[in-house]
Amino acid sequence: MCRDDRGQALALLVAALGFAAFVVGAVVETDTRLLNRLHATRAAEAAAEAAGGVAADLMLELRAEALQDHRAVDVIDAALADPLLAARAEGAARQVLASMGADLTRLTLNRRSTELSAKAEVHSRNTDGLARVGVQPP
Repeated sequence: MCRDDRGQALALLVAALGFAAFVVGAVVETDTRLLNRLHATRAAEAAAEAAGGVAADLMLELRAEALQDHRAVDVIDAALADPLLAARAEGAARQVLASMGADLTRLTLNRRSTELSAKAEVHSRNTDGLARVGVQPP
């Protein structure tokens, strides 16, 4: 091998190593973004579940009261009309998120056909997450 061939081989080696470093850097950055997105989505799921649990408890209470009073009630509408539901559901969602290092951006409680929907929007690790839980009436 002459001197020029070794110089070309060294230049190719340096170029290949530079390209490999670029690829590794891109993979690590993408992996970090995906993990952050996953964390935000899981946090949103936990928040929606906590809010849905509060709504389910209230609907169960309302159903029991209606049965005791021998009256019919649409527990979804009655739960959504309760002035404390939103505050209690938001409090439960925030409590769950505190341990996960995430912030509740918005919690939406509404009726979706035959269920009460709790949708949580969360911000965590510079990424947003969204999850919805449907709560069937008892």
